Amino acid sequence: MKIGHALSDGAASMINSSSHAAGQAMDGLAREAQHLAQRSSDLLQERSTQWRRQAGQARDATLGYIQHEPVKAVLFAAAAGATLVLLGSLLGRGKH
Repeated sequence: MKIGHALSDGAASMINSSSHAAGQAMDGLAREAQHLAQRSSDLLQERSTQWRRQAGQARDATLGYIQHEPVKAVLFAAAAGATLVLLGSLLGRGKH
């Protein structure tokens, strides 16, 4: 009887120890996942700020160019529009 009781206590101890270790591992994984999520969020926010700043700079440069070179700006816009119409026409023909 005592041997069976000792084996039972040993098995219970091993189960408790394994359960505790698994719990600690899960906690560690949860902390790491939370850290990675925060880091990703911070990086996304940083990139978004950079893109907004670059878009603002491009807008300012474009507006400056239009103000200083209005004729060239209109000619460039017309050429770009004509190119898009031509490409659309060529791609439209290819489908038929």
